[in-house]
Amino acid sequence: MRGWRGFVLGALLVFAAPVAAAAQARVCDLVQAADYAQITNASGESVWYFRDPVRLRCTGNVTLAADSAVYNRSQGEMELIGAVAYRDSANQLTADWANYVGRLEQLLARGNVVLTDLRDGSVVTGQELQYLREMPTRPLSQVVMRGGRPRAVLREARPQPSGRAPAVPPPAADTAAPVEITADRLEFLGDSLFLARGRVEIERGATTGASDSARYDQPSERLTLLGRAHVRDDRYRLEGERIDAFVRGEVLREVRAEVRTSLVSAELTVRSERLRIGFVEGALDRLEAWNPLAMAAPRDSAAPPAERAVALAEDFRLRADSIDAIADSGRIREVRAIGHGYGERRLDSLAVDVPAMVARDWIQGDTIIGYFADVSRAMPEDSAVDGAAPSDDFADPSRIRGPEGAQAESGDSVEVVLERVVVIGGSSPALSLYRMEPGADGERGAINFMKARRIILFMTEGDVDRVEADGPMDGVYLDPVNVRRTPAPAAPPTAAGGRDR
Repeated sequence: MRGWRGFVLGALLVFAAPVAAAAQARVCDLVQAADYAQITNASGESVWYFRDPVRLRCTGNVTLAADSAVYNRSQGEMELIGAVAYRDSANQLTADWANYVGRLEQLLARGNVVLTDLRDGSVVTGQELQYLREMPTRPLSQVVMRGGRPRAVLREARPQPSGRAPAVPPPAADTAAPVEITADRLEFLGDSLFLARGRVEIERGATTGASDSARYDQPSERLTLLGRAHVRDDRYRLEGERIDAFVRGEVLREVRAEVRTSLVSAELTVRSERLRIGFVEGALDRLEAWNPLAMAAPRDSAAPPAERAVALAEDFRLRADSIDAIADSGRIREVRAIGHGYGERRLDSLAVDVPAMVARDWIQGDTIIGYFADVSRAMPEDSAVDGAAPSDDFADPSRIRGPEGAQAESGDSVEVVLERVVVIGGSSPALSLYRMEPGADGERGAINFMKARRIILFMTEGDVDRVEADGPMDGVYLDPVNVRRTPAPAAPPTAAGGRDR
């Protein structure tokens, strides 16, 4: 919300001088007659009591109303009681009660407090508002709303005619989707810093978020969620102890997450200690996941590696010190797993009756690179994506879909499929193990283990189609012996025509 400085200056015009003082000092006039009395208390202070509804019009385009009021000129303090309404060229305040203390530069309002920015329609509601004006000992003005889970509905500012306030706040239909924030406490510091504390809930359109606290720095256009933070929409859910979102105008350009982060979507789940997501014109451009401790460890260290970044899909798991995914217009084009890279497929029907050490397809190397391409597929009539995350820590990068609703000109769906995988060795050679499909009549498939300086796996429909390798090569090709089993003959019948028991 903007315009807090104008709000304070307008309020000071009201309370800086007595409303019934001499004409030369008067800055406010009674709009209608009011029953008031003036007394001098034991301290010699002049106190004014307004018993009828008070309606004031003040310099600076300020109006003020209340059912009754008490004004202490010596203390510079005014109390407004019942149906309080304040309005200037930029802001409007309504409340059940308000009090201004001049020596503290403090304005308090209580009971059904509603503060509206008349220029953009932003509204903050709560049960108690405190305004502390900027002064030499307080470099930033402060607005605090608390009580009854205060809520802010913040909208983008719109140009208004110079020097004039709109008759009513701009209607919601005329503005972009607002940011709605609910918390135990809302604070505005100066003109550029917003804080929310205690069970923070954020909503903008289909995007929602939550955290223990939130901070928005307007000059840097940076929103920070701290403590059990998460953000979700109809495509993904992002979690971490800290999430930073950077925007430029209305466009999201970067999101960062720290400490036990996870990004879950219908196609892919990524878990790591650090996560960065970059956007270009609102579309995914790059995703980076890493663990600083794992990346700092020597590559040839014999010590167990620190917890590493993990990417999971339908039936494939990839882990490394860091994982870097590059996209084009939101579609994945390349995934790099760097440092202690290891990938494996989940157990499947090919794992039956084989030793555990060769029950899965897997690859291992210092660096693993996956290359992806678009494939157009016919859309089934009942096609639907349920958006469920992988249930058992696996994913299949050969079946990563493009952006929701992406279609070829024919109306078919567009999928991003894995074309090839490059495994590069470092201090140790690149390794791969993959199993061949069974032959006819249930014959067992072959098993191929290879090590080389570099291994390239060419994929078709998610399976290895052919392999290339270079550098010193070694390996084992296992072609199982398939023994046909002949069923045992039936037992001869007994004399009575039955069978032996």
